[in-house]
Amino acid sequence: MIIFMIIGSVVGLLFHRIIANQEIEIKNSYEHIITGYPNSHKLKCDVHNLIDDKKDITLVAFKILNFDQINIYVNYEIGKKSVLEVLKILAELFDKKNIYSLNADEMVVMMCECNVETACLQAKKFLDLLDQPIFIDGLPICLTVHCGIINFPLHSNDENDLFVKLRRILGQEEFTKNQISIYDRSVTEKNKENYETVIALYDAIEHDKFTLVYQPKINLHSNEVMGVEALLRWNSCIKGEMNVAEFIKIAEDSGIITEITNWVIRNTINQLKTWQEEGVKTKVAVNISSMDLKNDSIVEYTKNCLELNHINPTLLEFELTERSIIENDKGDLLNKIKDLGVTISLDDFGTGYNSLLHLINFPIDYIKIDKVFIDEIKEVYNSPLIECIIHTVHALGKKVIAEGVETEKQLLTLKKMGCDNIQGYYYSRPLPPEKIKDFILNFNI
Repeated sequence: MIIFMIIGSVVGLLFHRIIANQEIEIKNSYEHIITGYPNSHKLKCDVHNLIDDKKDITLVAFKILNFDQINIYVNYEIGKKSVLEVLKILAELFDKKNIYSLNADEMVVMMCECNVETACLQAKKFLDLLDQPIFIDGLPICLTVHCGIINFPLHSNDENDLFVKLRRILGQEEFTKNQISIYDRSVTEKNKENYETVIALYDAIEHDKFTLVYQPKINLHSNEVMGVEALLRWNSCIKGEMNVAEFIKIAEDSGIITEITNWVIRNTINQLKTWQEEGVKTKVAVNISSMDLKNDSIVEYTKNCLELNHINPTLLEFELTERSIIENDKGDLLNKIKDLGVTISLDDFGTGYNSLLHLINFPIDYIKIDKVFIDEIKEVYNSPLIECIIHTVHALGKKVIAEGVETEKQLLTLKKMGCDNIQGYYYSRPLPPEKIKDFILNFNI
């Protein structure tokens, strides 16, 4: 009997421990590991139960848009404490038990039997509190927070669709600080349109449906074609001629921009080989996306294409924006590109960060002055600025290219200022390969 009592006690203790462990596992499965608040799994379960009870639900979601920047440029601990402080402020305005952590930078308030207008007013009160910096360990942290609001059954009568639409609202990037977005059907339509564009882009990559046109760059000192810029074009069989900036943005967001850039590099080098066989020698510049600088694969890919076609690397040029260089902190990558023999241009100069330190530290060959300055070159405030840029760039041992030159007055003014090269409609619009070849061969004859 004593043995059976001992066995029973041990079994009871083990059973109790198993139950306790199960309860802990269940609790953990419903709790965000960093914040301790209920997580997305718990939110979905609660929404499901309320829908079963025929309740009206409004989800008010907040996303800290600059959370990654805080982690990178301050530190992760400050980022974590910032989130906890935001949740603390949120709990002062809303019922704490209805607050959920989706991700470290996303949180949702579930409001039952509450209309969208009331939810919007409460959300605005919260965002107003975050309009001033919050102090974390003595540091003032400025947060950029976006709010998305969606209601069941007003905006969706299916719980899965409700969360899909909520994610779409929070996934938008065209936000201003402390903006509130109430679900709009056009968001769904735009996402559907973007999805169709992504599918069409994959098809264009696979079946060579892109084309390249080339715009010449003219050396003002020698009056010769010093090179051309390769510009991507896409005539979609579904949507017709697509705006380049629009479909490039979609390609960057969907993660297929590298495949497109590789297509451009590969076909540009193929064209260089064709021109070389036809007796035309010119440098070609291609535009490189910020996303292409996330790793070093672009260097190896370019090297292989150049070697395969026996093309001198000095005939290829990469055009990068200053923003893409700084945000990716890719000074080492630029050095690898230079070591390969490819030249580098800093595009859209005057519209980005414009730090002289960047011009000194990075191995840049050409600075391209943006068209917005050239358009107003005769303005009193603009002319000295352009001349100052040209002289500064020359003092740093680099060359200048002025973009968007369209009139003789602009040309003569830039020449007087000592500008090295120009590009624009004054000499030529972008041309297909055969026409640009004729332009190069016949220029200045």
